[in-house]
Amino acid sequence: MPWNPVLIDSEILAVHAAFLNFDRIIYFAGSQYDAQKPTGIENTRLYNCGTGEVSKVVGGPGFDLFCCGHALSANGTLLAAGGTAAYEQASGPHATHWPGTRGAAVVRYKPPSAAKWVNIAPLNRGIQDPHSESEETGGRWYPTLLTLGNGDILALSGHPGDGDLEHNNFIPEVFQPFPWPDGEWHRLGSYSNAAQRQLFDNHRTTFYPRAHLLPTGDVVFTTMTELNRRTVSMTVKDNPWSATFHDVCQFTPVNGPDYNNVGFRETSVLLPLLAGEQYQRRRVLIAGGKDAWILDLSDWEPGKTPPDALQWERTERALSGHPRRMSGNAVLLPTGEVLFVGGVKGTIEGLEKDSTGVQTPEVFDPHTNKWTALTAPKERAKVVRNYHSVALLMRDGRVWTAGSCHDGASGLINAEMRIEIYEPWYYGNPNRPEILAAPDRFTTGDQFVLRTTQATEIRGVAMVRAGSCTHAFNADQRYVSMAFHHEGSNILIVTAPPNGNIAPAGIYFLYTINDQGLPSEGITIYHNTDPASDTEGSWDALFQT
Repeated sequence: MPWNPVLIDSEILAVHAAFLNFDRIIYFAGSQYDAQKPTGIENTRLYNCGTGEVSKVVGGPGFDLFCCGHALSANGTLLAAGGTAAYEQASGPHATHWPGTRGAAVVRYKPPSAAKWVNIAPLNRGIQDPHSESEETGGRWYPTLLTLGNGDILALSGHPGDGDLEHNNFIPEVFQPFPWPDGEWHRLGSYSNAAQRQLFDNHRTTFYPRAHLLPTGDVVFTTMTELNRRTVSMTVKDNPWSATFHDVCQFTPVNGPDYNNVGFRETSVLLPLLAGEQYQRRRVLIAGGKDAWILDLSDWEPGKTPPDALQWERTERALSGHPRRMSGNAVLLPTGEVLFVGGVKGTIEGLEKDSTGVQTPEVFDPHTNKWTALTAPKERAKVVRNYHSVALLMRDGRVWTAGSCHDGASGLINAEMRIEIYEPWYYGNPNRPEILAAPDRFTTGDQFVLRTTQATEIRGVAMVRAGSCTHAFNADQRYVSMAFHHEGSNILIVTAPPNGNIAPAGIYFLYTINDQGLPSEGITIYHNTDPASDTEGSWDALFQT
């Protein structure tokens, strides 16, 4: 039964969601897309993946997390930054966008303590617009946060406060947790430096840009640059704080007649990184328009490969009529496949109507580059997922879906408050392998013993990074397979990924996959990239105050 028939009351609108440790999903919405803020701005809930119970997280960071960005840190703590300073579309240079806030906070769940939000160092101030009466500068509304290979967290794009000289906070900032416990944000350039400003302005992307960390350490943008419609990558440098850009290729999908490149309506996925290919095959997928597109970066070397030596390749989706899936979510499954759920067809003008909801899931197989439409009646979702919907992989391989605004409209009256769980074909299959024992933590490059049933039939061992999702994009999810060999009875000797650019430190689900393609139920593990660091305990004092 692919969709569990039991729908669960989410109690609040799930605009933002992330998997925390101990089988919990945290989801939140700040002011819940309601200008009247009838329930305030501290709306956070915790979902128990084992029992289905929803519990309230008391308190909040004191600023409106609605339309913030977030990413999971090296210790599994969720960092959220930016959000909505006010429900108002400013005039003049800031027209049509709401002002962003500089607030930043972290939250975690670590029994016996309850989940708790704690404020940390805010984002940097911007440059004051001499013609504005407001002094609110800097901050980010509609930003993307991305965890880097060294554990730092990158904040990209977003609309600043309405007193800012810029309309898009296009110079990224990097969060470092040092000095403990509040950390520090470093801007990669200065708005007052004309050359630096021009560099980042030339490579500016839309709000909520889609970005992925490549095994090279570069960040590739699958959202095109605004000025010249290009695909680019960025290399972050920390001494001094700066960045270099590399021109990759023309953003071909923009030429498709039905492609709707509005950053927060399309989804993007870094396809599985495979040990058997020495992590050399590096591909990204974008989907949401009539067709999906893949960019293969396997032979690309930043700064060496000539621009346009690569190109985006169309991959034809299987669903009849090729409906657009605006605001649909893509989830990496334990099998390495990509599940595409939710979204609405909309219209060619981009109007979001629930009546055009796409309730039939699709699956993309990265091994064959083929799409499959799951058209059986039981595969059809009950709930239409529109703007402000989310989807996350759970440890046991099910997919949690929530959120949505009816017809994309604001106000609590239009908030979708039902959680629906997708149970893929392998869920409940009695022939799934079972992980009997494995370390609950290991470090980059380690070899470790994994005990599993069906050991001689296991063809894959993979770790999937816990996800955090908002506005149809999950920057944290990541599928990394690992080299292994069988060593008698039920024992596998597994080699962890070689560096943090392939697998950034954090919480992962560990799976074994047998030769029939059946994945085990996952176990939660902590992957570290520096055995000398105390990333897990470093924020303890902050949460105990």
